[in-house]
Parts: sequence; structure tokens; C-alpha cells
Amino acid sequence: MNWKCQIFAAVLCAMTVSAMDLVKDGKPVSEIVVAENAPEGTLLAARDLQLHLEKISGAKLRIVTPDRVQAENRICIGESEATRKTGYRMPAFERSGYDIQVKGNLAVLTGPATRFKPLKPLYEKNLHPQSRLLSGGAESAFAEEDCGPMHAVSAFLEHLGVRFYAPYEDGTVIPHRKSVSVKDFRETKTAAFARRVYCGGAPDRDPESAMWFRRLKSGSSLKPAGVLPLAAVLKYGARPEWAAMDKKGNRLLTNDGCVFPRFTDRSFQLACAEHARRMFDANPEMKELELVLPSLRGTNDERDLETWLTKKVFPQPVNDDIMAAFYLAVAAEVRKTHPDRILICRTGFPLPEYRQKLTGSLKFQPKSQSVVVYAQQKGRDKYEKQIADLGDWFGKYPMQQREWWNEFGCAASPRQGFWFMHGLQQIRKAQRPLVSGVVIDAGFASDRLAEVPLTHLMYYVNSKLLWDPDLDLDALLDEYCRLWFGPAAAEMKTFLAYAENLASQQDRRSVSILNEKFRALDLDFGFELLAKAKAKTAPDTVYRRRIEDLEKAFAPLKTFFLQPSGTLITGKILPKKTVCDGDFSKYGKWFTVPGGTAERHTEFSLAFSEDRSRMFAAVRCYDPNMPKLEKAILRPDDPAIFRSEHVRIEFNPMGKNGYMAAVDCCGNFADGSADPDELAKNGCFLGWNGPKTRTWTKQFADRWEAEIAIDVNNCGKKPDYGDPWEICVIRCSGNEQPDAGKPARLGKRYPYRVAIPKVDSQNRPLTFYYERHEKLPGTPDESVYTVKRAAGPVDLSSPWDGKDWKNIPEIRMGWEMVNGRSSGFRPDARAKIQYDNQYIYVLYLVRDRYVRGTFKDDLNMVCLDSCMEFFIQPDKKGPYFNFECNCIGTLLLYEAIRQGTRLKMGPVTQEELREIKRFSTLPRDLSGEIEKPVTWRLGLQIPVSFFMKRAGVKLPLSGQVWYGNVYKCADWTSHPCWLTWKKIPAFHYPEGFGAFVFE
Repeated sequence: MNWKCQIFAAVLCAMTVSAMDLVKDGKPVSEIVVAENAPEGTLLAARDLQLHLEKISGAKLRIVTPDRVQAENRICIGESEATRKTGYRMPAFERSGYDIQVKGNLAVLTGPATRFKPLKPLYEKNLHPQSRLLSGGAESAFAEEDCGPMHAVSAFLEHLGVRFYAPYEDGTVIPHRKSVSVKDFRETKTAAFARRVYCGGAPDRDPESAMWFRRLKSGSSLKPAGVLPLAAVLKYGARPEWAAMDKKGNRLLTNDGCVFPRFTDRSFQLACAEHARRMFDANPEMKELELVLPSLRGTNDERDLETWLTKKVFPQPVNDDIMAAFYLAVAAEVRKTHPDRILICRTGFPLPEYRQKLTGSLKFQPKSQSVVVYAQQKGRDKYEKQIADLGDWFGKYPMQQREWWNEFGCAASPRQGFWFMHGLQQIRKAQRPLVSGVVIDAGFASDRLAEVPLTHLMYYVNSKLLWDPDLDLDALLDEYCRLWFGPAAAEMKTFLAYAENLASQQDRRSVSILNEKFRALDLDFGFELLAKAKAKTAPDTVYRRRIEDLEKAFAPLKTFFLQPSGTLITGKILPKKTVCDGDFSKYGKWFTVPGGTAERHTEFSLAFSEDRSRMFAAVRCYDPNMPKLEKAILRPDDPAIFRSEHVRIEFNPMGKNGYMAAVDCCGNFADGSADPDELAKNGCFLGWNGPKTRTWTKQFADRWEAEIAIDVNNCGKKPDYGDPWEICVIRCSGNEQPDAGKPARLGKRYPYRVAIPKVDSQNRPLTFYYERHEKLPGTPDESVYTVKRAAGPVDLSSPWDGKDWKNIPEIRMGWEMVNGRSSGFRPDARAKIQYDNQYIYVLYLVRDRYVRGTFKDDLNMVCLDSCMEFFIQPDKKGPYFNFECNCIGTLLLYEAIRQGTRLKMGPVTQEELREIKRFSTLPRDLSGEIEKPVTWRLGLQIPVSFFMKRAGVKLPLSGQVWYGNVYKCADWTSHPCWLTWKKIPAFHYPEGFGAFVFE
């Protein structure tokens, strides 16, 4: 190569590698420039850039205005005189975005930004003094600011290698080097979702998490949405014609003590519209206003309900009709003076009839979604169908989706990771054409983002997806594992994949012994993966600490499958119609919570309703400072209860996550559940029972007393002597300064075990051993049944006497097992059984009344419905299997072994359940109870391979003798009955089984 070519190559190389120096050899060689009157968001972005460049290099850059620039290299945050002199112009953005331009010795980091002033003073004075509508979560909207310069700074720092993976200690990955430079480049990006807001914390009390969400580029470039609590229009005691009435003419009250409005009243509609105009006029930048309904303690106005029923406006619930008409009326009035403004109303997915009346001035915010729903494919499919059905309207007026991520903030244990990043990406892709913004209620505990080791990754990934749903997620996770876990990256990538697979399985997501989701073996494998990952890291390193934080967060799972410890409490059984009335004489033994003093101690007693659907707790809380206790009326589930004096009852049903109920001296209560099934169904931790919880309280000179009834009907297996619940009754002391917002001091947890005796409210024995057995007329005395070999293929739907079944002998359930709840009604229940080399076929015929079929999901308590049961034991020394199937084909199946009075049971897998074919003549959507006479058939086709795998059965079956029984039950129908083929002391009593001889 000649010398001219060498010089040209050197110049070209220098041009290629030239870069703008920010820091050189640990010394600043650039300055951060902001406009003289820069908004607070831009100044915050400048300080954040300064902070992180100092963490990278040790050098602190100056923040200056354009007239004070000294350095040749400049980083301009936001537009200013310095950028205008260079001819820079920010691109036009349709929504939230940022622009980064690095060229020569100038870097410009900017983007569109919006600000607006607080609106709270406009209506604060109008609220009822006891109102709690302006909670921290609602107020967070007023602090919302979409700051393009901040987004640009975060993206610029990411370009330099910074990663904002988590808040708090060690949450940010910082590269360290003495010199920092950046090559010329241009990056202009628009967010896929214009509005990206995380609510729930208090920025003044937890600035670190608030700043972390800003670094994740959250915010909104939509003109911000204010909030109009309609209670603001209801000045206490004013305009009596606005008050809704019940059937007796009494005013309806909201859950926070305000008068509930009559939404059809024209003057009230006009008042709401005028109030909305005032808020719009006070802030011209605000283009959207959200209407917040007061929480209703009863129902709507009785006069309106009667009118609406007569009109039959649309074929949906009357209350929905009334509210839709109200929203439309207010929007129409506001549109007359403010045609460019939009009202947002929270409701369900509107029907087509309403969409025809909607215009751009009214936007529906569909029902809030729990993020847990997105974990499973069936949940994603359902949600995608809902928004797709609204495409004709939301395509024109994009909706705003509110999501509950509060399950990440549950204080109850055990905890589990909700990692389903790929499922979340599928949802964000589906939302993009129809959803303009996502508002997320994040999980906070004690004003601090909760469970950070378990949750930060989901927040991080979500924030990335809200900007770009099509990003390479696997590459993002690879980078995360490499930077966050260092030498343990491969092991932790395996751990995350394993956890995501568990979270996304197609069945119930409880940490539960009642399904195959999280078995003890699964947990052992998870902890084994963490141990292997930890072994790859050196002690006292940040990588080791991060893995140890995960181990600590998951630690409660290690004891989840163990029996609870503590004093055994036998809950007294109360009549089914018992209510909270302050009559403490109905309770049994009382217990004193350890740790109190003579003047300030707590006593409690527990009971259950006769139908096992409710748990009652009575407490006496002694306190010498009764006059000083804070007294306020709160709406149910108001978080303020946790800042005052209260008693908290925490209980863990077998195979389920934690449940909680709290009550204070004024009768205010909150209840919640950390169980994923409950969270998915109710949307948040504090959304479990709601109106089903009842309380009673009374205050005395030296104490306050409370009684609380908690609906536990769907909390899994009821506590019996074999599997009691763990329960804690905790006295929580209020703060001396409640307004500080700090939670009450939590008392020590002293665990108890609670069990339900197998008796009714009259102390008569129930269900296990029965009082007596009565033989039905015409019942043959049989103990042996011959199982015929099938002549050919068997059709379960074939008639009872059809060609497939007419030659098969029948079994009649001719013995009634009588107890204190027996109704005297005796259906005619029969069964036929046959087999071939592949299947065992069971067909039932029941001539019945009072038929109920409420359980739709397998492994539920189908015996409470109209149910047929086939218990079979291939070997007397081995397990038996209880095929319990309700009248609509829902199956409960356990593998069981009885050892004396102890019964050990475990469920089969979902895969095994799916292999059992079922047939029923009754529809799956059976609603209510069929009181009239009805004949129904039910069939099961059970693979022989199931018994080969579970019980070691070998072919051929011919000549084998198995043992079992057949039952008919209807525990919680209006006319309970229990019938059996072979007379036996109890259902789960294999010693009394009859014989099944295979032909």
C-alpha cells in the first residue's frame, strides 16, 4: 500500500471512531445544559444524568444554562437557546416519545412533555368530612407528568450500558470506566402506548420507586386525565331530591357515609356537568376527566328501578342501563361548551346498543383486569376476544385499560413469583391497536414497592413492552440474566423458564396440594436450581445477594406443605342463620393473645356456621386509653384501617394462599386474599369478600368489642382434625400521629390451629360416621358385583337399556346413611359397570328431585352437589380411588389410603383427569336447583392404564377381584341425602367395601 492510501485509511479510521467525550480519565470534559426556565421534569432528568455519569466515571458534570456554558462538549436536556442556535428542531410526535441526537460535540436529549396543576382544591372542600375517596392511589394521577427529556436521558444512559432493573439498593447495573464517550447517532422513538402510569405509592414517602418508574419511561403524553369524585357534587345535606331511596323511603348511603345520588335526576346530571366544566376551565391542558362513582352500600333508587324495568331499555342489568344513561347525559351537556374534552367512565365492556350512542366525548374504561389473568392462555384468549369484539368502537376511540398488579404487594405468605413475560407480550401485542393507555395499580406495602426480588423483572419487562411490544424478549431476558446474575446467568435463565412454565400451566394457579401446579417436588426442584446458581457466585458479591434475596422471598414455601403448629382451637358450630349481633354467649372457649398486659390485652373466640360457609371471630380488646382512639367511618377495604388500632385475623387454608380480615373499634373492616385464584377473580388483594363480610362493634370505658363474620365457602378444604387451618389473631396498635400515613404497629404473630368438629349446631355427629342406616324397600342384600366384559365398543350416551347396556346387571343404592341433616327425600339411584382391555365403563341412572350442579372445575367439592361416587380399590393392601362426579360431569378424584382413623389423600394430575371421558344428560350451565322430578344419566370412561400406573394393576383383568362401593349424595342441596350400595359406617371406610369380580 502506498503512502497516500495509508494516509487516506488513517483519516477514514479516525472519522469512523471519533466520538464525543463526556468524561476523560475521570475528569469532566462536557456540561449538561438546560433552559433558564426549564420545567421541573427537565431539571430532574438533568440531575439524573449527572448522577449516573458520576457513578460510571467518578466525575460530576456541571448543570448550566445556555449563557453559562464553558465546555466545548454539551449535553442539552430539553430544548433551549443552545439547541435553537444549532438549528435543531424536535420531530413532531403523535404521542409520548423521545429524540436523541449526538453529532459532533453536541448531544440533544429531548421529547414532548406535559404538565398540569393540581385540581384537588377545586372539590376538596365539597367532600363529606368522612370521605376517603381521595386516597393515595387517586391522588397519584395529579402528580403524573409525561416528560420526554426524562425518557431521552434514560434511553441515553441505557446506550451507555446502564440498566434500571430494580429500585432501591443494588437495583441498577452501572458499568465503571474512567472515560465516557459516545459516537454520533440519532434515535427517535414513539411509545406504542401513549399513557403508561404506575399508581399506588406515595412519591414523597418513597421517592426511589417513583424515580425508578420514571427511569423506566412511564408517564403519559395524552393530556392528563383528572378525577372527578361525584361525591364532590353531593355537598352533605344539600338538595334532598338528589338522594336515592330504598323501598321504605330511606336514603341510600354510600360506603363512605355520603348520600347516594339518584342518577336519573336531571338537576343532578346538570350539576355534575357543571362541575366537570369548572375542572376543565381551571386547567386548559387537561383534555380528559375521569368520573369516579361513589361506592354503593345498597342498590339504585327503587323508583328508577321500577321505571327501568317497565321500559326495558336494553337486555342487560337495570343498574347498568341507568349508569350508561347517566354518563351519556353528562357527556352531552359537557360537549355543548367543551366539544374537544373527553369524559372517562369506569364500567364493564359496553354492549353494542350503547356504542351506537357514544361519541368521541365519552370514553369507557372497561373493567379492570388482574394481571394474573394474562398468565394462562385461556385467560389471554378470553381477554383478547373481549377487546376484539369492541374493535368497531375502540378502533375509533381507543380505550384506556386499568390493570391490577396488587398481587405483587400482598403481605400474606407464602409468596410465589408471577413470571409470565411471554404471555404478557402476547397481551400487549393484542392491545396495541385498540388501547391507548395502560394504568397500573402497582403493589406497595408500607409505602414501599413490595416483594421487589420477586416482582422487579415483570415491571421492567412490562415497561419495555409498553414502548415496543415486538421487542426480542428472549434477547432481553438473556441480557438480564447475564448482567443481573453474572456467573450464574445460565442457571438463573433455567430457573426463570421453569417458573414461567409453572405460572402459565392450564389449570388453577394456587400454591396448592389440591392440584398439580406447585407440588412439593416442584418446589424442591426450584430451590435446587437456586442453590446451583448460588454455587456459581462468590460470597459477598452482588450476584450472590440477589439470589439469596430470591431464596428468602420463597422461603415460606418450604413449610407450606407441613401441618401448622400451635394450640389447637376447636371452633364452635353455630346455626346456619347466625348473624353478628354482639351476643358473645353463643361462643365457646376464649383465648388470650400472648404478649399483652393486664390493662391492654386481647381475647378471642372462633366459631363456624353449620353449613361451614362462614367463620365467626369475636374479640375483646382492652385499652386504658379508649377516649384517645381514632374514630372514623371508612368505606370497606379502605387502606386507612391499617393505620389505626385494629385486630387482624390471618388464616391459611390447606393448599391455599393467605387470607386476611381486619376490624377496628368503629366496625370498619377490610378483607383480602393473596391466593392467585382470588386475585384473578377479584382484581386485587383488598377485593376478596367485600359485601359478604359483616361486623358488629361496641365501645366501653375499658375496652372495645368486635364480632366479624367472614365468608370462607370458597377457601378450599374446610379445616378438620386431619388438616386444620393455621390462624393468627393479631392486635395492631395505631400510630400516635395517624395523619403521617404510617401503618399501625403489627403485633407478634402467635399461630394457632383451628379445626371444625364433625357435628351440627346441636352437637350431633355429622358425615363421617352416621347415626343409623335404613334399608330402602325392595333392596337386595348384595356384597358382590360381577363386572361384565363389554361385547364391543361402548357408547356412554347409549340409553340405560340400549344395546350397549341392556345385558349389564345393575347396582341399586338401597341403604340410606342417616344423620342430623338428612331430609327424608330418597332418590332412586342405580349404576352399571362393564370393562374391556382399555377402559372401565360406569353408567348411572338417577330418578331425582332437588338437583344441583354448581361446581364447573375439576377437583372441587362436587359432593356438595347432586353427585354419584364410585370408590374402587384394586388391592386391599393398596390405595383406593374416589371417583366423585356431580350431575353435570365435574370430577373429583384422589388417591387415598386409610390407616386407622387417619386418612391420607392426594389428588391425581390434570392430565389424568382429562383422560377420563364423561357424559351427562344435564347441561354444563345448570343454574339454580331443579326442584321438580327429573331423571338424569351420568357416565364415566376410565382408562385401565390409570390403575396400572397408580396401583400396579396387570392385564388381563379377567378373574381379578377388586373392592369398592357406589354412593349417591347431595350434601348441600335443599333436601340432603346419602345413599350407598354396600352398608358401611362412612364413605371413606375401605374395610367395609364390597367385591367387584371381573368376568
